[in-house]
Amino acid sequence: MLEPMTSETLLIRLLQLDHQQWAKVGKFHPDIDFSYFDVNLLDLVLDAIGLPQDNTVEQADKYGPETGFDHADTFCRDYWTTQFRDRVQDGTPDECAAYISWVRKSYAEFLGK
Repeated sequence: MLEPMTSETLLIRLLQLDHQQWAKVGKFHPDIDFSYFDVNLLDLVLDAIGLPQDNTVEQADKYGPETGFDHADTFCRDYWTTQFRDRVQDGTPDECAAYISWVRKSYAEFLGK
């Protein structure tokens, strides 16, 4: 019987799977559209950590592309998602755990806590 996972272990495993998915997709021809098969595990992890959903597209649609990003209620996750690709090179549990820790710390700093 498998041991139950802690929530932290589950988040780490989801990040590992996301990393593996991107590594596999990257091996295929760049002209193939894999978006139909994309399960965004990184977004699920960021949701679980407590980052707000990215709403930049909606805000740009609502206020226009020139001013949609300037509103206090606009939130962009690009910084955190880009950092995942930069910080997690091999998809090891240690890399993923360090990324989760970094997200929590950097988001708290962003909020001024």
